Amino acid sequence: MFPFKRRFHILIVCRNNVTRSAFFEGYLIHYLRRYRPRALRKIALRSAGVQASEGNSAHAVVQFIARREGFRLTGHRSTPLSDRLLKWADLVLTMSAGQRDEILANWPETDGGKVYRLADYGWGEEDGGDLDMPDPTGREAEDFQGFVDRARTEADRLLYELVHRQII
Repeated sequence: MFPFKRRFHILIVCRNNVTRSAFFEGYLIHYLRRYRPRALRKIALRSAGVQASEGNSAHAVVQFIARREGFRLTGHRSTPLSDRLLKWADLVLTMSAGQRDEILANWPETDGGKVYRLADYGWGEEDGGDLDMPDPTGREAEDFQGFVDRARTEADRLLYELVHRQII
């Protein structure tokens, strides 16, 4: 008999699930397909928004940037955060401390070490600094590029943490 080990489920959360979490989920999947394809057998990624409406496309600028990065977000549709998604997730990563706090306030059962602001995950405790992932929605192109640069850095750090914890 072979033991069955289910995949580790990671939920990425922002406000509307059309810019930050959509890009971050797509970028991680793209990166893993390209550099660590076997890791996708061990983890599953989804994204949602604490104030998302169902079914919106990813922001047009983020779709353009994703194409430039080598992946597409054309099939992305926004998903509201739900009880079902939070139960599904082994790890919930938010783009801001406010989103983390909103989840913990509205779903107190998640307060068991599985909800983190992305920039805090792996550091052992909150740094306390302004580590929120900037939201470029409605801003200039430079703000989008700053977000993408930061997203790449956080993705590298997250993947290192997942390897270190023997999740992938």
